[in-house]
Amino acid sequence: MKRITHAFFLSIFLLLAGTTAWLWHVATLPDSLPIHKVDVVGELHFTDPAVIQDTVLPFVSHGFFNVDITHAKKALLSLPAIKDISITRHWPDRVSIHTTEYHAFAKWNQNDWLTPEGATFHSNFVPADRPYPHFIALPEDIPTLLKSYPTWHDLFASHQLHISTVASLSVDSWSITTDNNEQFIFTESQTMTTLPEFLKAYPKLREKHPEEKLLYVDMRYNNGFAVRWVKP
Repeated sequence: MKRITHAFFLSIFLLLAGTTAWLWHVATLPDSLPIHKVDVVGELHFTDPAVIQDTVLPFVSHGFFNVDITHAKKALLSLPAIKDISITRHWPDRVSIHTTEYHAFAKWNQNDWLTPEGATFHSNFVPADRPYPHFIALPEDIPTLLKSYPTWHDLFASHQLHISTVASLSVDSWSITTDNNEQFIFTESQTMTTLPEFLKAYPKLREKHPEEKLLYVDMRYNNGFAVRWVKP
């Protein structure tokens, strides 16, 4: 009787194992349980969600159980503005991609962006939600920009002037252009001396030229500065 019982349970076990193996085989076929939706989650400013979906498509096109999360994540992290990625499968036909982009501090030269940590990444996107300052400089200028820009920003903002562009002219020489196209040229050493002094005097200088616009001021002189006014 024991032999019959053991044989019965063994046959049941083999039947279940065979059925499970067959079901797994069917479920993992490329045409079984296809992914019908890819959700892109996260705040994207520099990456087109369509690019993310196109990048991940080859890795989610072979059924739910064959989603290649490892290689999909590697491919997505190769996109310039993407800092971190997590991918989750949702039964029975959905994949969600949680994205984190690098945070931009300023536009860098042509089509790159500078992070607060001093790294750069490429993107043709220009976010419309906020105006980023445009830095035109060399890589070796990045430490100075990260250190000095907050001071420059606060100095100009205290006089209702808004920085549009910061350009490196030469060693220790900088040009700041405001959003109304007025140019201020100075040296790094003048950040806490000549520059704030001129900005403080600037409103009175404008009063003396009511029908003219400041084209530029060059403060790189030992005694005074050069100013050029033009008629708008």
